[in-house]
Formats: sequence, structure tokens, C-alpha cells
Amino acid sequence: MATPSIGKRIRDRRRELDLSQNELAKKADIGWNSISTYERGTTIPTVPTMRKLADALNVTTDWLIYG
Repeated sequence: MATPSIGKRIRDRRRELDLSQNELAKKADIGWNSISTYERGTTIPTVPTMRKLADALNVTTDWLIYG
């Protein structure tokens, strides 16, 4: 069985928290278009951005990477 991607974990957790992409982007202090590209798997967030996303999503960076 394939492991979910970072982007899928970001999207799933964002939805669990009932946040829009724009709301998550504001909480993480990054552009909303970046959230979209991560969730689609077009790009992978840098380590500093992953830290911001993890904080905004109330998860660890390990969880974002490994699930």
C-alpha cells in the first residue's frame, strides 16, 4: 500500500481543522498558492516551510513527512 504524500496529509489535516487554503496560508505566513501546489504534489515544502505548516496544523514535521 502506498504511503500518503506530504501534500495529502496537509490537505487532510487542513480539512479536519475546517480551514480553507487561504486560512492555512495566513496561519502559516505563506502564500495560498503555495498551499495549493503542496496539496497537489506539484512541489514539496522546504524544511522551514514545513515547520510553519506543522505549527499551523498542530502536528509535528515528522507527521507531515512520515504520517
